[in-house]
Amino acid sequence: MSPLLTKSLTSSLISFLGDFLVQSLTSQSYSLKRSISFGLEALFISGPIMHYTYEFLEKKIPSDNKWNVGLQLIIDCVIMDAVYIMSSFWVTGLIQGLTYNTILKQVKRDFLGTFRACAMGSLGVGPVEFFFFRFGNVKWRCLGVNLTDVAWNGVVSFWVSKGR
Repeated sequence: MSPLLTKSLTSSLISFLGDFLVQSLTSQSYSLKRSISFGLEALFISGPIMHYTYEFLEKKIPSDNKWNVGLQLIIDCVIMDAVYIMSSFWVTGLIQGLTYNTILKQVKRDFLGTFRACAMGSLGVGPVEFFFFRFGNVKWRCLGVNLTDVAWNGVVSFWVSKGR
């Protein structure tokens, strides 16, 4: 199996699981369509973006010292997290049958709150991600980060879905 497919499938499973756990803890009823929408977003958008981003960062900013690792983590946790969050709003909304205007209103209302919540979560898992970036092979980085992303995806799922 190709590394891209493996990382995309892993991302999809983790995203599905994160949404499933959040729904189990916060909802009175479970929406399989919602979990599937998060899984599909990760399979086709976030997973591939993560794969190529980590490859690009490793080529341009090798993780051979702690300063480069710190820079990679900042890029991942600030720039790329914003991309993943925005994609979650739009892709899951479209899969769930929401209109463009409905999604746009929700993005305007909830994006910053979602980003702040995810940034706080990233601070909590930062040391673990630092380890994966600094000492893990770039081929395994996506899997390592995905392991920490069950909770992160749960936060995204909660905020993206709270107004729907």
